[in-house]
Amino acid sequence: MSAVFGILRRDGAMAAARDLDRMANALAHFARDGCDTVLLGELGLGVCRTVLRAFDLRDVQPVSDPAGHVTLAASVRLDAREPLGAELGIDPDQLAQLPDSALLLQAYLRWGDAFATHLLGDFVIAIWDERRRRLLLVRDHMGQRDLFYHLGEDMLAFAPDIAGLWALADVPRALDDAMLCSALTQEFVAPPGATLFHGIRSLAGGHMLIAEPGRPPVIRCYWEPAADPAHLDRDEAYYVEAYARVLGEAVADRLTGLSHAPGMLLSGGYDSSAIAGLARAPLARSGQRMTAAASVMPPGYSGTIRHA
Repeated sequence: MSAVFGILRRDGAMAAARDLDRMANALAHFARDGCDTVLLGELGLGVCRTVLRAFDLRDVQPVSDPAGHVTLAASVRLDAREPLGAELGIDPDQLAQLPDSALLLQAYLRWGDAFATHLLGDFVIAIWDERRRRLLLVRDHMGQRDLFYHLGEDMLAFAPDIAGLWALADVPRALDDAMLCSALTQEFVAPPGATLFHGIRSLAGGHMLIAEPGRPPVIRCYWEPAADPAHLDRDEAYYVEAYARVLGEAVADRLTGLSHAPGMLLSGGYDSSAIAGLARAPLARSGQRMTAAASVMPPGYSGTIRHA
């Protein structure tokens, strides 16, 4: 999984290369395939890359539109690429050569902020509009990829883990006492965006953060789960078929175009067993083999087995 990170100066100063370098060093565990940064005036933007799919070997980020007005960086795995490509009018042969970041950029140029509603997959996206001096941060619908941020008086910093933020001297390293007490003394339900650390927040899944000159950043919800009445009052066979179809599509999407042989953790539960079974057909079509890892108790073990 790749990492997107950056720092936006809110005081009129230019972003400093040394700050980006510190963040990149703290996020080096994401950079198996390299790390690139760019300075865009008051914004410094970086991507640490771990390539998972073959077409992402051609991915060069951050990526900009031909005019250089919009720059995008993303940690992303898009599913349902074919329907998205069709919406954008992209030829299937061309689509097969495009990395996810190029698709995201075209989607944003077509639909603006509403582009996120057309996406399916796991992602954190940062988009800089040079003409408007506007930063847009987007997290995927279910929050599968993390995005933490610190909003200070003079700057906004963001990273996929807290260590990336702590690389900056202006980000506090202190526990939030109220959050810690709540977590230790009662049934704990964290408020949206809260973390256990002072001055550090998490962008919730299905939300975007918009930072523009002269005003506080705004957080907007672009998606939330909703029940579809079309699925109510059906018989058991309908739900079995629908579950197998949706899960099968999800498994097949995750096995498409991989640059390395896939693997999975086979726990022995219903979820991993179903995934392993549904992976058989797409693996056969692609000629791939999957490696499964499982935990086995030593011979003679008679203690308690606790499941996560």
